Formats: sequence, structure tokens, C-alpha cells
Amino acid sequence: MKRPLLLITLLVCIPAGAQTESISKVEEYLRQATELRHKGDLEAAIAAYDKALTLKPQDALIYDLRGLLQRKRNKPDEALSDFTRAISLSPYMAEAYSARALIEIERNQNNEALADLNHAIDYSPKYAEAYSNRCMLRSKLKDYAQARTDCEQAIELYPTLAEAHYNHGLAELGLGNLDAALEDFAKTTALNPTDKKALYNHALINRKLKNPDAALTDLDKAIEIDSCYALAFDLRGLVHADKADLLSAIRDFDKAITCDSRVPTFYYNRALVRFQRQNVAGALADLDEAIDLDPKLAEALVNRSYVKFLMKDFDGSLADVNRALEINPNNARAYGDRALALYAKGNDAAADEDLKKCFALDASLRPFYEKVVSAIKQNRGRS
Repeated sequence: MKRPLLLITLLVCIPAGAQTESISKVEEYLRQATELRHKGDLEAAIAAYDKALTLKPQDALIYDLRGLLQRKRNKPDEALSDFTRAISLSPYMAEAYSARALIEIERNQNNEALADLNHAIDYSPKYAEAYSNRCMLRSKLKDYAQARTDCEQAIELYPTLAEAHYNHGLAELGLGNLDAALEDFAKTTALNPTDKKALYNHALINRKLKNPDAALTDLDKAIEIDSCYALAFDLRGLVHADKADLLSAIRDFDKAITCDSRVPTFYYNRALVRFQRQNVAGALADLDEAIDLDPKLAEALVNRSYVKFLMKDFDGSLADVNRALEINPNNARAYGDRALALYAKGNDAAADEDLKKCFALDASLRPFYEKVVSAIKQNRGRS
């Protein structure tokens, strides 16, 4: 029991001059870290924070600052550790709670993130960034009304906070308020012209509103900011397809896949355009790739079923469409495509039942399927 008393005595007896020198060194390391951070040399900045913590290991703010840089360096484990340490040293540090929540959101630890953001707001009721982050989380959880309320609070506290306008746009988009969301994303890019995600979402809404040229302008800007922005290339490909510029669409889908080959919808979208250009083999290859990446992508299975039907692989067509119906039993086209394969195999009774289900789910499909069925039956008569 005497050992702690000895340690305390030793600490008390450190000369005042040595303490002043230590504080001066910490301040110098923090100044260096700030300069290095502004220059973009994050690794050297972190090294400076390391030195400061060697001299001042109980300083919560330094852990918080180092955690922010670790996150920028895409080191979430190290960042999480730093924010947690900061909170343990300073339990009312709102900034550390909010920063930790962002990592938890990325990891789908949504309950933990919500708790952290609630703490941040409780301890700092005028902390606009925390409201904005909670708005983003609530949109992710599809609680769009509460999300919008949080973002409105953030914007009231900090009207030029670009991320608050962006997150407000996501909430409005979730609520189906396209014009309001469009305005929010425009405000975001006015405040931060390099926000590629805001440009992407602005383009997404312009496409929904049948403004393809405006969408293309947005996407061109986004791609200028990030020359390998796969999502922007994919969306631009869809817009080109809307305008019947199929070659440009294919080029953009190619680029999206080059930038990120792991996204099944990129292959799916290219397959649809290849099919329109009568490149059936290319469409089939893309659908194969999409389904390999996501075996539960029902629409890809339905489209592959139809391609196989055209190639007279009726058993393969049935296998795909049955898988699609296991995933989504209310897929009208799946029933229609299964009916085609069944008619082709001569099982008219089962095919008739599937056509009834198809038309009950989507009456607009009736003209297409009735035309194809008529062709199948005419071919029977010729043979």
C-alpha cells in the first residue's frame, strides 16, 4: 500500500521548470501536427500526436484529434480506439461520441451509433454536426421524418454546414419529396462544389424527373472530381440508355466495371443494353456475372430465364425463373417467363395458370406475353 504514496511523492516533487518544459514540448508537437495535417501529411501528423501523448497521456483532446486523422487514413480500428480512449478520459466529450458514431454507422452498428449521437447531443445541445450525423443514421434506418427534423435543427444551428443540407436531401428523398431533395443537393454543391455524392444524387433525381440533359451535366461534373467514380459512370450509362444512345451507355458501363468489378448491378445494366443491341451472348455473359456476384438478384435471374428461352434452353429457363420466384413470389415477369417455357415444353395447363398470375400482378404485360404465346402456338402448327 506504500508504493502509490511514493509515486505521488515523486510526481509532486517534479521541478516546476521541468513541467513547463514538458508542456512547451506538447504544444510544439501539437503545432507540428496541425501544420502537417494542413499539408496533407497525415502519417507525420499522427507521429507528432504520438509524441505529444507520450508526454501527456491523459489528454482526451489529443486522442480525439489523432482519431480523426486515423479515420481519414482509412484506419477505422485505430480511430475507434482513439475515440473510445478520449471518451474514457472525458466522458462528456461530444465530439468523440459523434466521431465514433460515424465508424459505427459504417459497420452497421446502428444501435451503438444512435446511443453515441444521443450522448453527443445531450452533452452539447448546439452541436450541429451531431444532429446532422443522427439525421444521416435515421435516414439509413428509414426513419425519414425524424431524420428531417434532426437536419432542420442542424441547419438552424449552422446554416452553411454542407453535410446537413446533403443529409436533409437524403431524408426528403426517402419521403418522396423529389423537388425538395433536388434543392437540398443543389445547396450542398453550392457550399461544397467538390461533393461528388451530392452531384450524383442531384443527377439521380433529375433522371427520375425526366431531365436527362441536366442529369448528364451533374454526372460529368462528378466524374471530373473523381475520374473512377463507378456509381456515376453506371448512372450516366443508364441516362444514355434512356436517350437511346446505346454505344455511350455501353462505354460507361464498361468504365464502371473497370473501376469496380464487384458490383452486380453494373453487369446487369450492361446486359440489358447489350440485349437491346441484339448481343444475346454478351447479355448472357453479363447476367451470369451478375448472378455469380449476387445469387439473389431476382431480376437478373428473370432476364437470364428469358435469354435462355430465346436460345431454346427451356429447362435452363425454368430453373432460373423458379429461383427468381423463390426470392420474390410476386414477380409478374417471372410468372410470364415461366409460362413461355412451359408452353414451349407443351405443358399448356400449367402455363395458363402462370399467365393468369402474371396478368393479375401486372396487366400491362398482357400484350407482350400474348404475342409471344401466339407465336409459340403458331410454330407448333407448322411443325
